[in-house]
Amino acid sequence: MSRAELRKTIVQEITQRAGLHALFTRLCGQRATQRDVSLVSVKTEYIETVLPATSTPMREASGASPARAARWPGMPT
Repeated sequence: MSRAELRKTIVQEITQRAGLHALFTRLCGQRATQRDVSLVSVKTEYIETVLPATSTPMREASGASPARAARWPGMPT
C-alpha cells in the first residue's frame, strides 16, 4: 500500500467507528486550541505521526512507541 492509500485507510477507519471520530476531533480540537493552530493541521500531524506504526517493519525499526505517546499527551494510543 502506498502512503496515500494508508493515510486514506486510517481516515476511513477513524470516520467509520461509532464515536471515535467525535473523540478524535474533540481531542485534536483541544490540542489545536492549546497550540493556536488549525484543527486540520493537528489531525494531519497526528495521522502522519501514527502512519509509520501501520507497517510492522517500520514499527520494529522505530523502537518503542512511548516516545510517540509522550509527544501526544491525552491522545489515545
